[in-house]
Amino acid sequence: MILYLCVADQQAPRLKAGDDESNHWLGLSHFALGQYDEAVKAYRETVRLNPADADAFTHLGVAYTYLKNYKDAAEAFRGAVRLQAKDAMAYFNLGFVEM
Repeated sequence: MILYLCVADQQAPRLKAGDDESNHWLGLSHFALGQYDEAVKAYRETVRLNPADADAFTHLGVAYTYLKNYKDAAEAFRGAVRLQAKDAMAYFNLGFVEM
């Protein structure tokens, strides 16, 4: 958790409100603090702004998983699979929530 917050703090000077990278870092920070609902909001905005960000889809799926919202987690992981068809972890995450 501290690592995410330190990295986010280092990134802060170059981040701008309303861009996908800023929202992604915001999501990582909320997730590290256990604020999964807030992390979901930030990650959803990230994928809205940049639908090609496979990592954001993965992080969104993980946050939904922590909230035990497996349906939305699976949808997010499908987005990651679509973007990273050769990434075994993307398939693992999808399979995990669909069990």
